[in-house]
Amino acid sequence: MAVDKKNIFLSNTAVPYPYAFRSYPPSKNYPQRDPAAHAAYIQRKLSECYAAHALTQRQVAAIRYKNGLYLEVSGAAGCDFASKALENHKQGIRLVNIRTDMQTQTEKAIVYIPEGKESYLIKKIEKYICENFEEWDLEDPVEEEYLDDYNEISGASEKEILSFEKKFGITLSNDVKEIYKYKNGSKYLSIFPCIIDEREMPFCLMSLQDIENTKEYFQNKDALLTEFTQYFSSDEIDKMRDSRVKPYLFNKKWIPFAEYCDSCFLMFDFDPDNAGKEGQIICYIHDPDEIVYVAKGITELIDKIMAEIN
Repeated sequence: MAVDKKNIFLSNTAVPYPYAFRSYPPSKNYPQRDPAAHAAYIQRKLSECYAAHALTQRQVAAIRYKNGLYLEVSGAAGCDFASKALENHKQGIRLVNIRTDMQTQTEKAIVYIPEGKESYLIKKIEKYICENFEEWDLEDPVEEEYLDDYNEISGASEKEILSFEKKFGITLSNDVKEIYKYKNGSKYLSIFPCIIDEREMPFCLMSLQDIENTKEYFQNKDALLTEFTQYFSSDEIDKMRDSRVKPYLFNKKWIPFAEYCDSCFLMFDFDPDNAGKEGQIICYIHDPDEIVYVAKGITELIDKIMAEIN
């Protein structure tokens, strides 16, 4: 049955408002830094911390725990902190917590990185070096086709790694094996951009075969620094003294694995001094020649690089 109902009309109820543009969140206030200078600062702070065993005063520090690594990263005072960029759930890399240091007014993040995810971090460094090659005074890896060559490199097999270990009478750590299973060398792509002793040195990863070839003429004998009196004074030798590294210039148990300019090498140290750790990383720097301690291992080395590029 039809129902007769009247329509209701509302009049004089409209109120005009001027058009307002859509508001966007304010832009982030990230600190402007010179990458090389900032990396040198972080490296210097880390060296001071490890030497003094005062890890609570660190800017960036790596702590091994169980089957992964906990990395603490600090932001800059008065600036926004892109902490979420440190996380990757697919890789199991988790942002554990964020806190504000009230004394310094800086944000600090703890990031968990599972063991075996070193190759993921290497991929981030690959991307960084391809985008920031000019800052490291490198040639364009895309234009020079270094990246194409790199992408064609496969990983080393378990058999190749075992043969390499047997040849030199060593056992590579799992994180080193993980990297070599991902890429057996990097040719001309500098995947280890390091600041060592306040010097910029972007290293290329050597293949296992490159290492074997290099060991035929370099670090193929034992020679103490004191055997080179024509090059080093007693004061210079004392200055180079480090309780973690034996006072050698050449040592058969030093395994070069990354090179820069065919004259500087990152090396695995399988003959550490009393305060050192087997497999630690040291650097042979040429002209003037010296041996410098770098990191406890490959993961710590990568962590130092990641702390700078994030």
